[in-house]
Amino acid sequence: MQSRASASWEGDLMSGKGKTSAASGTFKDANLSWKARTEGAPSHTTPEELLAAAHASCFCMAFSAGLAKSGKPAKRLDATCTVEFGPKQGGGFEVKSSVLEVKGQVPGIDQAAFQKAAEDAKSGCPMRAAVLAVAGAALLWSSGGLFIKIAPMPALAVACGRSLIAALFYLAVLRPDLRAARFSTAAAYAGCIVTFVTATRLTSAANAIFLQYTGPAYVLMLSPLLLDEPFRPLDAACVALSLAGMSLFFVGKVEAGQLLGNVLGAVSGVFFALAIVLLRRDAKGGRGDALPSIALGNLLAAAVTLPWAAQALPQMTSGRGIAVLLYLGVVQLGLAYWLFAKGVRKVPAAEASLISMLEPVLNPVWVLIGAGERPGGWSIAGGAVVLASVVLRTLLQ
Repeated sequence: MQSRASASWEGDLMSGKGKTSAASGTFKDANLSWKARTEGAPSHTTPEELLAAAHASCFCMAFSAGLAKSGKPAKRLDATCTVEFGPKQGGGFEVKSSVLEVKGQVPGIDQAAFQKAAEDAKSGCPMRAAVLAVAGAALLWSSGGLFIKIAPMPALAVACGRSLIAALFYLAVLRPDLRAARFSTAAAYAGCIVTFVTATRLTSAANAIFLQYTGPAYVLMLSPLLLDEPFRPLDAACVALSLAGMSLFFVGKVEAGQLLGNVLGAVSGVFFALAIVLLRRDAKGGRGDALPSIALGNLLAAAVTLPWAAQALPQMTSGRGIAVLLYLGVVQLGLAYWLFAKGVRKVPAAEASLISMLEPVLNPVWVLIGAGERPGGWSIAGGAVVLASVVLRTLLQ
């Protein structure tokens, strides 16, 4: 089932006007204007009013279904949704909140049970399901450190098997058009994959994931050069904070292998940033689907690391090796990407970014539980500073 609506606009933003219509004919040529959106105007609707109607309608349906399933069908439900739209710090506008109030006539149910049923209905609403999908993707991504650690083959063999299986999953299940891929974007993504896996094996999983999350700082530095986007004082502060956090990973006694792992973790952050910036460049050029470049990137990573995989073939084809690689390729990369792509269509970018922070937070936890690897004090401090810079930029942008 697909639903459609259309809109038209004449003139500039401030003095122009527009109309929107539903293909079903429920409403036709509803008036739009910027003044109505920011100040209110009679006989005009706004995108936020339509969003509020969608959220309230969706919730009523989910709530009604849950009550009927519990044996307490509702006679009537009335939901009011208030969506707030306003200026954001740093310029521009944003949807600040969406608040629901619901009243109902439900025979045989008390206030406490009604409240609980309303809370349960959130999980039945596609808006809530989208948030859960993004959270599920972050949880699956966070498990990568543990499975890379316990893999019975060398790091580059892990990178090869993981990337090859992920690429085959994408091609078989999600079916991207590789002709739409950009080689530069794919190469940056491949570099991120190979350096991150190698860093995870050489240093602690905490160091590897926290250092990769310095990537957003490099995104801020690269965006003015590659995307012609402004570099603001807030960006400079977040870059400085992120780089200060990164320096803490190199404080104290660091063994040679761990030092190389830390360096590769930092390099992984650079590749991570390049991949993000290039994907945004592709989107601005009309190539909004990231999957073709990501699938090609996995194929490139597998091709580059194939010689090392060939030398480790006995370990890769052992029972444990096959199980680990299948999990990393199909679940940790493949299924996680599918969940994220499904959820991020409806979840605002800032909220999706914050939810995705579950990955670096939980990655070291799973490794501690499953492999007994405990991050050092400087690593925890550096990771906290790096993540704080990302959260600060997301909340204040």
